[in-house]
Amino acid sequence: MTHSPMRYLQLVSALLVGFLTCASASAVDFNWNVAGPADWNDGANWNPAGPPSGGGGNAAFVNNGGTAEISGDIADIQDIFVGDAGGTGTLNQSAGNTFQGTGSWMFVGQDAGSVGTYNLSGGTQGKDRLYVGQDGGTGTLNLSGSGVVGGGLLIVGVNGGSGTVAITETGSAQTSGNVEFHNASMSMTDDGLIDSGNEVWFGNGGGNSTTADIDSGVVEADTWIAIGRDGATGVVNLSGDAVMRKVAVNDGDDGNLTNSERSFITLGGVGSGGKGTLNISGNAIVESDTGMTVGESSNNTGIVNQSGGTVTVHDWTPAVEGNQPFGYSLTIGTELQDGSQNTGDNEYVLSGGTLNAETIVLNHGLFKKTGGVLNFTGFEMNGGTLSADVFPSDLVQDGGTTSPGNSPGTMTITGNYSLNSGDLFMEIEGTGAGTGYDQLIVTGDVSLAGDLTLAGAYVPVFGESFTLIDNQGSNAISGGFTGLAEGSTVVFNGVGLSVSYLGGDGNDFVLTAVPEPAALALLAIGSLGWIVRRRRR
Repeated sequence: MTHSPMRYLQLVSALLVGFLTCASASAVDFNWNVAGPADWNDGANWNPAGPPSGGGGNAAFVNNGGTAEISGDIADIQDIFVGDAGGTGTLNQSAGNTFQGTGSWMFVGQDAGSVGTYNLSGGTQGKDRLYVGQDGGTGTLNLSGSGVVGGGLLIVGVNGGSGTVAITETGSAQTSGNVEFHNASMSMTDDGLIDSGNEVWFGNGGGNSTTADIDSGVVEADTWIAIGRDGATGVVNLSGDAVMRKVAVNDGDDGNLTNSERSFITLGGVGSGGKGTLNISGNAIVESDTGMTVGESSNNTGIVNQSGGTVTVHDWTPAVEGNQPFGYSLTIGTELQDGSQNTGDNEYVLSGGTLNAETIVLNHGLFKKTGGVLNFTGFEMNGGTLSADVFPSDLVQDGGTTSPGNSPGTMTITGNYSLNSGDLFMEIEGTGAGTGYDQLIVTGDVSLAGDLTLAGAYVPVFGESFTLIDNQGSNAISGGFTGLAEGSTVVFNGVGLSVSYLGGDGNDFVLTAVPEPAALALLAIGSLGWIVRRRRR
């Protein structure tokens, strides 16, 4: 039985030390030789006779299609392979510890054609690293009962491998380092737990894909929670009473910004071409002490669909940064270091549940509210598209597009609206406000300096009017759309629309269809003839 090339490379230093300190020692491979299920600690089940022991350099292989069972602590063994080099194997553990040592690893489904299954219902997997599906192999981890994956890292579906992880009952993965799902499927129910002392990844590496269905239980990380990382596709479905939480670990030193304080929940981050999707429903909870970014890196895409549950995200303002926010609660489309924008098709769609934020920043992509409850203390609109049924605050637009309603529909701003740059996009498909054409209702003051964009297939008829902005405040509209002065005409689908900022009850923005120039000329000629006839009488 041979170890993988990668494993040899990573153990070169340890092997050299071993040769120097004990030149006569040689590694022993213990091979499972019964079908089972049978006891790991029964030496007769191994070749050479076991149970496996000897610490550094020695390895145990369950690779003959059989099943080994661990029901108590096992002896010190460097590495464990369950399904390796094209073989298959199963390991059932109900108690005990598989031993943790520096550089001591476990592989479930290692190398092309290999299939490994690890059923952990009790005790602890204590190896420094647990790989499930690596180097073209296929691995399955069923984590249930009181079983715990401990150690440093849990890595699933890497280097051409694929992995499946199912966490039920009170099964848990509690690692000091990363929990990484590269190319994998993952599910969690009951009181399952993933608790990483560092990062949690859902989808990592170009061409890889991970889907996680989390109906209940908790996913928690001290640093990054990354969905769709480094060119991969990641989808996380949070439902039931599931919880996803990013916590900020403060070392108590105001002069030091920790890695935990610098990190956040990210969708479509690192590298290029990745896509991360987070679907939130039921009573699910998402929390982040340091915010969330939807579409972090160049041409990566982040999508959040919230139809239920509660999302609570915070700005992070460490004292070391002079009380300026290091990261905002919710950022849609990151502004990159070179000043360019993320160009992914980023979206946050709120159709139900509650979104609680401090500062929301819209740079590129879509923020759409069709239902639910939106609470925030600040909203910065530098680009992208905003569409909402109700916007519960002042809106200052410094770029991008405000697009009311639901093709068409009504958007109500419960405060002031200032269009400093960008455009107001309005659809006209008929004559009814909110049903035939878009309408923006503003309860406070209206200030206009950007563009008006009209869309739709409707051809207005002479005399029809469209109140695009219902200014319910007491003041007149300040400024105007670029190139559209009071009394000017804008042509829409071949029909001239007269512009007025004094329409409706005196301070609304209204477009009214006027006759074509030829019709006006005929009308003028007809009127002149009538006048002439009157004079001849």
